[in-house]
Amino acid sequence: MKSITVVEINDITEYPPVQNLIRVLLHKGYNVNLIGTNIGNISTDIASSDCFVGYELHRNSTKKILIRILNRLVTHIRVRKEVSRCMANSDYLWTTSMLTVRELGKGVLKYKNILQLMELAEHGYYYRNHFKFPVEKYARKSWKTVVPEINRAYIQKVMWNLNHTPIVLPNDKVQYLSQKENRDKKIDMSLHFW
Repeated sequence: MKSITVVEINDITEYPPVQNLIRVLLHKGYNVNLIGTNIGNISTDIASSDCFVGYELHRNSTKKILIRILNRLVTHIRVRKEVSRCMANSDYLWTTSMLTVRELGKGVLKYKNILQLMELAEHGYYYRNHFKFPVEKYARKSWKTVVPEINRAYIQKVMWNLNHTPIVLPNDKVQYLSQKENRDKKIDMSLHFW
């Protein structure tokens, strides 16, 4: 059985598209390792699966600037170590945001990487709206790119000069319908891109 490591450095409960992704992968029979924060509060249908393992990053929120900088450095190191450890037994690395790719840096290129973008963006940034992060370079080098709708797929392909059209995985919660119902609604939930 294939295994996928999904990484989202932010609070997983605030990102329903990531939970949707995990449901789809579990439904397709993949083993899923999730690296993120607040995994203890993830949906019970995901947490109860035998094919799901979560790795908590433990981020502390505070208003003190020095502690926030220290937390950022610790998270930066911890997420890279967890990814390295999980990828020893995984076939694919699925990054769910530009922030996650930024945290992993060039290390993401060592693996068969799937880059998911939940929002249409021209550039990523290292700090607020300063210091551009070249996410388009990572998208060009990724094995696959995933976006939430077909219009964004074509826009991202042209804007970033991608060799491939990104795959569409809707942000909406997936309902597993019969094949006839899927054909009637023209929904392709096959995810046969690997």
